[in-house]
Amino acid sequence: MQIVLAWLDEDCVMVQEGQPDIGRPHKFKAVPKPMACMWLNKGTEADLAKAKAYAERDGRTVLCYENERAAAKSEKGCSS
Repeated sequence: MQIVLAWLDEDCVMVQEGQPDIGRPHKFKAVPKPMACMWLNKGTEADLAKAKAYAERDGRTVLCYENERAAAKSEKGCSS
């Protein structure tokens, strides 16, 4: 199974262009930015437990995906 960590970071986008040359600053707004990273490409149930423990500490979400070949072998999906 593939194990992925997902979370939201904060990013800034310009909502109104200012004129810094005459003292009017640009206006920005904070927006959520989705982020994800692969924990393991071929993980086990033990790896999934480790990923969940790590994710709990950092406020992240764990997602897991079975590829077709692995699902055909085990018939058991990702445990939540």
